Amino acid sequence: MKVLNDNELERVTGGAIGTTTLIVLIGIGVVSLVVFLSGVFNGYTNPGRCNNEGS
Repeated sequence: MKVLNDNELERVTGGAIGTTTLIVLIGIGVVSLVVFLSGVFNGYTNPGRCNNEGS
């Protein structure tokens, strides 16, 4: 195991999720939640039969 000094520690990169990636993932999660909840609301307000043959 190598001991790093302060200058070497400042040059270490990688190993973490970037801020942009985190924001994109949160945005995708919010959009997915909105789509899911709109489907739940649509199913609640317009219930259909489980067997939709012939319609």
